[in-house]
Amino acid sequence: MEQLVLSQALKFRILRHLLLVMTMVLLFTAVACPPETDVRTFFSVLQDVAVNALFFFAYAYTTVYLLIPRLLLKRKMLWFGLSFVAAGLLLSVAKFLFSDLVFHEALAPEDVGVWYVLDFAVSS
Repeated sequence: MEQLVLSQALKFRILRHLLLVMTMVLLFTAVACPPETDVRTFFSVLQDVAVNALFFFAYAYTTVYLLIPRLLLKRKMLWFGLSFVAAGLLLSVAKFLFSDLVFHEALAPEDVGVWYVLDFAVSS
């Protein structure tokens, strides 16, 4: 247990991060589900929370491991700010496109194609 907490070996660092992500996903799933939730609903909420966590942690890890060391610590404040906002916008668009695809696939699977997400035409 001491190695898991204190070791800087790559395998323990990865394990700590995986435990963090899993704990956060389970915590937010527990918060989102009332005690009387059935198992099917629980797993549906768990899946939604896990997908949202991927986008959240992608933004967090991009900031901590890429933007801060390469820009902020080198006092490139303007580039850090612009990159931080750009990364947030890109991940927000990716999350929107993914959520839109999943939402429409659940409602009308016959209408979902490879280019569905990029088709902005209004059908009548």
